[in-house]
Amino acid sequence: MKNKPSIARTVMTPVIAALVVLPIFACIVFYHFAVSYAYSEAESTLESLKETIIPIMLDGFETDEASLSQENLSEALLKADSAARAGGLAVDFLVLDDSMQVLFPGTDGNSEALAELAEALEIYLSSTAFEDDETTLLEISNGESFLVSIYEAPYEAPEQTGGVRYITGYCSASNAVGWVGTAAGFVLVLSYLLGAAAAGVLLLSTKKLSAPIAKLSKEAERIGDGDFREIDDDFSVRELDALKDSINDMAERLRVSDEAQKAFYSNVSHELRTPLMSITGYAQGIEEGVFPDTKAAARIIMDESVRLSGLVNGMLTSARLIEGSYLPGGNETNIPVSEAVTAALKRNGGAALRRNIKTVFSPVSGNPSLFGDPALLAAILDNLLSNAIRHAKASVKITAEDFDGKIKISVEDDGPGLSKEDLPRIFEKGYAGKGGNAGLGLAIAREAAYLLNGTITASNKPGSGALFTVAFRTGTTPAQAKQFD
Repeated sequence: MKNKPSIARTVMTPVIAALVVLPIFACIVFYHFAVSYAYSEAESTLESLKETIIPIMLDGFETDEASLSQENLSEALLKADSAARAGGLAVDFLVLDDSMQVLFPGTDGNSEALAELAEALEIYLSSTAFEDDETTLLEISNGESFLVSIYEAPYEAPEQTGGVRYITGYCSASNAVGWVGTAAGFVLVLSYLLGAAAAGVLLLSTKKLSAPIAKLSKEAERIGDGDFREIDDDFSVRELDALKDSINDMAERLRVSDEAQKAFYSNVSHELRTPLMSITGYAQGIEEGVFPDTKAAARIIMDESVRLSGLVNGMLTSARLIEGSYLPGGNETNIPVSEAVTAALKRNGGAALRRNIKTVFSPVSGNPSLFGDPALLAAILDNLLSNAIRHAKASVKITAEDFDGKIKISVEDDGPGLSKEDLPRIFEKGYAGKGGNAGLGLAIAREAAYLLNGTITASNKPGSGALFTVAFRTGTTPAQAKQFD
């Protein structure tokens, strides 16, 4: 148990793993798309450069003279350069002659780099099928890369263009995408900071959730130890509050079961005391020679032993019905209904006498039988009769009827009847209605009726008093007994 991970660990482990991996993946994706965007913008700028300078260059080439003078060429190049800078374009251009020498710009501090770029252009143009106005990426000897857009002069005779052969716009690829690496690093750091903040919030949330779960676990242990008090805490999470209600319901059922067990032992001791004392007394009398007619004394001992055996069997049946573990088998027989009701009245006669309750039985004509375990029918009748005697004011009436192949036994009293709150739940195990005991008697009766393929219902009589009705299919075989419709 101690080696198993906590809720916080179970939740946070995959979250932290995701927070470590996902920012890296996001930065890789960002870098890829940002580089693509930067190159796209650079190509667009090179296109803008072409649209700016080419018309100016072409105007310079169009002259009435046989050849373009160096002065006119320089003037056209300067105009193109001024137009490019005035447009705020972040690119430059160079002009190459037939021998791939740089005509523009002139010699300055960048002449070495420009010469290397011109050399790279010469290699590229000589080894590739050149298409006018295409954009490509070239790398010079120092490792620097350039995006270049090449435009060939439109005249075949070099003198017509002052020796100009190629007009090439270029920009440093490093400058174009240099910001991407910085931005990706910033995104990575920001992602980790936000991830750490999210992980912190999630950790607090999981601890806030695990704390009440731990409390409910301790409360469940308390209930398991026999303390059935309800959990009074109010939880802010709906599911935890529902779990608390379920545990409280379980605690109430355990409490009822515990009380039923105590009541069962108390009833056992009370019910067994009388026949045991009678057996003990007659046995001692026979031993001491008090009874001259020992056969009569032995007969009483035998009768009390039979009674004792019946009590024990009845209690065991009730206990199994309470637990839901009763398995009928081997005890089924034909049960005369009138005799079963008469026997139940005798068993409960003492309770009726103590409360001065009159019991009236209207037997069924023809003395029909039903097939089943007599202990089950006895459990039904005993619980219904004891319940009616406990709530009656003056009388309890039992009626047995036989109609259309069915036997109906009704037990009614003249008490206050069943309340609207009790009526829907009266047969629930553990539900003790107004004036009830452990809430088990009617649940036992319902379970026994089910095992006898019967039904049991509860209602109020017109006026006052409760009415319980049990209905069975008559028959002398298991097949007939199960044909209830």
